[in-house]
Amino acid sequence: LCAMDSYANVPSYTDWLARQDRTQVYAFLKTMLQFLQWQKRQRGEAPAQRWVLKTPQHLHTLEILFRVFPGAQVVLTHRD
Repeated sequence: LCAMDSYANVPSYTDWLARQDRTQVYAFLKTMLQFLQWQKRQRGEAPAQRWVLKTPQHLHTLEILFRVFPGAQVVLTHRD
């Protein structure tokens, strides 16, 4: 989910990435988060009540994010 264009200006990559369907990437992320929840339960810990994902690149694919994570909420913060 990390976009390389955050680190380097590569317009051809940015254009290519914009044309990709990232549904499978988000489905894999969901599976990994579920696995982490399962791991916590196996250790006898209470699973997280919510996940906080602080990746600004999610703003480019909100429609996919909400499709894969139907209960997701987005919080935008602003700093001076």
